Amino acid sequence: MNKCSAIYSEKAALKGRGLYPISFGQDRPVFLGVLARRTMRLHPRPSLAQVPPIEDIMVSPTPTADIAATRKRLNQFSCLSTPPTLSPVEVDQVRQDLASFNDLSDYQTLGICASSLSEAKAAMESFLAALGVTVTLNLPDRSGSVYLKFNTLKGAWYLDDYSGQSRGVLITFHSSEPEYEELVGTYGPFPFDLFS
Repeated sequence: MNKCSAIYSEKAALKGRGLYPISFGQDRPVFLGVLARRTMRLHPRPSLAQVPPIEDIMVSPTPTADIAATRKRLNQFSCLSTPPTLSPVEVDQVRQDLASFNDLSDYQTLGICASSLSEAKAAMESFLAALGVTVTLNLPDRSGSVYLKFNTLKGAWYLDDYSGQSRGVLITFHSSEPEYEELVGTYGPFPFDLFS
């Protein structure tokens, strides 16, 4: 059987299973299912010259250069005991960097050192909302400085007294994916009102 006969036989077999081959490349078919075939009756199929290669659609490269640049920007806070005052441009950049790492990570742990429980709770809820976690923390009353921790994987919090001088929000990003291991780490402290 020559190559053309083999491709024709494969096309016939796919159509028999309700699949509609749209192209053959690198010895493997690219096809659409029955629903897509019905849709294509209503909307004509574009020529293959107009369709990007399947590899461009399904596979995206790991953004390692972006991770390294983002990590470098966020690491500037690491040696501080209190967050710096940020300009509006810096606030936007830090928000974008945290959102980027949030999207790539599996889950996050947030730790807040604050002068009062109300300050810690407001900061925690605003940071969690920015990370896509909606939660209302029902915390017991406590006076004085506090340490408040939240794990987004478990949805659990921890609250304790705090006697240190550090203030701000720390975020630890966790990932089990080897291509994202460079983002794993703790960043901050960030200002309480970064997302307010």
